[in-house]
Amino acid sequence: MRRKFIVLASILSLMFSTGQALAAPTDPDTSFDGDGELENPFPIQLHTNVPRAFRVAAWDAYNRILVGGKDGGYSGAPVALVGRVHIDGNPDTTYGDSGLASLSRFGVDGMTVNDLLVLPDGSALVCGDAVFPNRTAGYVARLDANGQQDVNWAPGSLDGVVILEGQGSYRGSRCLAVDQLGDGRIVAGGEITRPGPGGLGLSSHGLVVVRKTDGYEDPGFGENGVVEFELQQFRSFNTVFAVAEQPGNGILVTLGELGGSGAHDLNTLRLGYDGQLDPSFNPFIHYDAAPPTGINSPLASELMWPLPNGRIRQAMPLHEHIDGYVGKLYWVDAPRDGLLPDTAFLGHDQAGASLDFGGAALAPDGKVVYATRPNLSSQHCTISHTSLGLARLLANGQPDTGFSSSGYFGWQPVADFANECHQGVMNANDVALSRQGRILSLYTISQGWPNPTDTGSSVVRPLLSMRVGEAFGPEPWDTLPNSVSFAAASARPNSIGESDWVQVTGLDNGAYVPALVLGGELRIGFGDWGNARWVKNGDWLQVRGVAPSSIGNSRTVRLLVGGIRGHNSWDSLGQRIQADFVIAASMPSLPGARCSSGGFNTNCSATIADNSSVTSTINFLNGGSCNYVQRVRVGLDIEHTYIGDLRVTLTDPNGQIFIGGSEGIVTLLNRPAASASAASGSCGRDDIVASFDDAAVTPAQTACGTPVGYPALSGDVVPANPLSELVGRRTTGNNGADASGLWTLKIEDLANGDSGQLHDWSLDIDCSASAPAISDLSVAVSGQSNNPLVSGTGEAVPGDGVAITWTVTNNGPMATSNGRFRASLPTGLTDSIDNAAWGCTTSTGGNCTPAIPCFGACLGNEIDAALSLPVGGTATFVAIGTLTELAGDGTLVINGRSSVPLAIGGTRDNAPENDSAQLLMPIQRITDLAVTGTRHSWQGNTVTVEIDISNLGPSQNLSFTADFALPVGMQITNAECRRGNLPCNDGFTAGGGHLISLTDGNGLLPNRTPYTAILTATWNGAGAPGDMTIRTFTDATAIDTDNGATTTYTISAPSAGDIIFSNGFE
Repeated sequence: MRRKFIVLASILSLMFSTGQALAAPTDPDTSFDGDGELENPFPIQLHTNVPRAFRVAAWDAYNRILVGGKDGGYSGAPVALVGRVHIDGNPDTTYGDSGLASLSRFGVDGMTVNDLLVLPDGSALVCGDAVFPNRTAGYVARLDANGQQDVNWAPGSLDGVVILEGQGSYRGSRCLAVDQLGDGRIVAGGEITRPGPGGLGLSSHGLVVVRKTDGYEDPGFGENGVVEFELQQFRSFNTVFAVAEQPGNGILVTLGELGGSGAHDLNTLRLGYDGQLDPSFNPFIHYDAAPPTGINSPLASELMWPLPNGRIRQAMPLHEHIDGYVGKLYWVDAPRDGLLPDTAFLGHDQAGASLDFGGAALAPDGKVVYATRPNLSSQHCTISHTSLGLARLLANGQPDTGFSSSGYFGWQPVADFANECHQGVMNANDVALSRQGRILSLYTISQGWPNPTDTGSSVVRPLLSMRVGEAFGPEPWDTLPNSVSFAAASARPNSIGESDWVQVTGLDNGAYVPALVLGGELRIGFGDWGNARWVKNGDWLQVRGVAPSSIGNSRTVRLLVGGIRGHNSWDSLGQRIQADFVIAASMPSLPGARCSSGGFNTNCSATIADNSSVTSTINFLNGGSCNYVQRVRVGLDIEHTYIGDLRVTLTDPNGQIFIGGSEGIVTLLNRPAASASAASGSCGRDDIVASFDDAAVTPAQTACGTPVGYPALSGDVVPANPLSELVGRRTTGNNGADASGLWTLKIEDLANGDSGQLHDWSLDIDCSASAPAISDLSVAVSGQSNNPLVSGTGEAVPGDGVAITWTVTNNGPMATSNGRFRASLPTGLTDSIDNAAWGCTTSTGGNCTPAIPCFGACLGNEIDAALSLPVGGTATFVAIGTLTELAGDGTLVINGRSSVPLAIGGTRDNAPENDSAQLLMPIQRITDLAVTGTRHSWQGNTVTVEIDISNLGPSQNLSFTADFALPVGMQITNAECRRGNLPCNDGFTAGGGHLISLTDGNGLLPNRTPYTAILTATWNGAGAPGDMTIRTFTDATAIDTDNGATTTYTISAPSAGDIIFSNGFE
């Protein structure tokens, strides 16, 4: 057991005089390891004298503490570590190995942790450096809630570790900051090292990488998810220290120089969500700032906070030297767009004293707490090195005298130190605030080894300190929305249940606050699911979760909205609302009567053998009151490992022998496809828990795996053939037949390799003793691009607007008050309609009511509205949006369907053949390849010409060629290319002397970084060489109105100082 004793030093009491022994917020929290300090909380996994340092700390949503850092690194390979302790300081033994998780990757000698982000489900994103035999490379990885490395994250990467690499030649990289955006994407910042200009030396470029939630590259950000920076003011060293989302605006980036000596400037700028520099943002510079450079020091990612009102707060150490130590902070409070920030200069100004500032945490009342290490350079170095400190600033940047008389508080740790200058407190690393206001600070100390008081040698260890803190004060922003609630739901055991929709209201206009879910997921509108999002007034939220495994049990999904994000965490601090969604485990919700609930039904649960079939029957008894069948719905609960193998049919009691009507057999499902354009039987997803209903929108034949995360078929789906074929057949006037008797379900497995289980099925028959009123609703659809080049053709252009119009007509003979229209706009990666909005109007006497109330235009890709129409009346639905620029050649498929659901006093539709309409819009890419930049420079009689080729859109270009003709008499000696700062490997074909052609197979996204061709040629003539010509050609299936047009560029004569004669003499 280690020894603990308190060291008192009168010099510290003089330096940090507070007017009383200790202010309440700075009292040690004795519930944390007994005395408020925890030294080296985890067992040593390597040799006991190996240095261990934790760089970052965070609280998770369950009041546990995570720390990240490394073992080793001085003489051996480092080991990346993430640990978790309970609020009392005891290691969480359910996490990793006795509370400590390590990371590894095949082919890597060692790894470190530089930053981490804790997500609401307890998992963590980790960012650091991986040490290869010949280089160091930045990486991002994911640990699950139990501290296990997610080796399946980022498919295609080794062991789930994403190496941050750029295109072309590079010598190494680093990852220094990681964050998760509100849409679930992951952003990392750092640097990449490349050969210097002319191949001499090395230079570092700032690096920002964005990955999708699953770790895949994001092609919509920069160049394949990568943006590099090389600002002239930072000479040849550029490093991204900080990345943070400014919700609704983009990604804030702090860029500067890492390492070196002397003062450095830090530049804060903003990227759009596509990786382009935001021209509406005014970058601001921290002059003479000093980003920490030690291996255990915090980084600037700890010191930048986008505020709920859109403003930006930062605090950076300054090069204010007092006997060699940084002693001040540069404090910034900038407007949303970066113009004219308010600044203050803060520091400890007592004689001979200085503070090393470490990480910082923003409180919801606007105050900021810093971890510090005080130094008294005029005193003996033991005093200087054995002190810990905290500083707190008010929301206006001034010292918080309520924290201590000067805003700073220092104390000596309980940890033992020898009386040696090389032992003591090495670094103040990080600080994090709990929801209760507790202050956790993280330091690195050096102690005697093998005993703390030994003077012969020392070893590096982490030290956690917990101060009691205090409740947060009033918040300067309105971050508490109005309360919401969810109705309870039920779902089949181990299946997903969804809540109803709730709307965010009550926030300040323009304010964004965190919304997170514990035990489930949420989404905004019909966007992607995730466990954390930024939300604002007007957003519609839905949550979902997995039902327990045992029927009768329930599980709670908790939605929390409001406050601000915690330090290194998506948990929130401050006021927030809570809404619980309770999911009870029950049999799946199937329409009508279940097969399993009737004593005369057969084979309700049966094995579906491979390449075999099974039948089940429901005995329907109507008691003479079902002379007119109005609607039939069928529910299926099937477990199967490849539903593309299945055909499912329903046969009514009279089957094929009924005379005077249709056949009596309906195919519900017939070997479904993976998508509308895929082959029959290609749906490789698992399971069916769905209701087959003519009134649904999504076709069962092509709905494979929609929505993602559910069974292959779920919710309401349209059967392969209409169930309405059975409607009207069972009437007393139709040879006396009725609906009574055995309804037979047949399931066939028609391909090898997979099998399954029928768990249950159901039958829902709406019928009456008298004939219902009839309203025949029909649907027509048309689509139009707003690009004039394809006007009137019905084609859709990627990157341009598209408008879809549906017209629903009531053909009578009766008016209807229970009509409905539903449609879905695509949301896939390469066919999505982005920024969709829709509305509906009706002719005189009609009414259209969206299912989710809309204020102005309805937003989202799901269209659902109730209809009331007189005979001859129409309802017109218009949806507008932008077809994603990533769409390639093919067809845009959009479905819409009307229905007349059963209602008391309502009508029914007896003509299902005109209830649906499918729009097929051929996709026509339109590009505009243009020469957007030309320049040249001479060196002697050799000229280097650079030609920028851009795609001005609106659609992506899949490939292109370019012909270059230099002036006659020039001789091309070399050709290469780059994209921004990244080299490329495209093919050049020499045409002889002054002619050369380029073929690019990667294509160009619209309005992105241009492609630059670099040609080197010699000129032995006199005077100016003359004009060169450039011609660009888009790919074969795209339209480019000036395809092959000639651009002329004049190459001027070299200046007299540039001319070098062939004999080498000027």
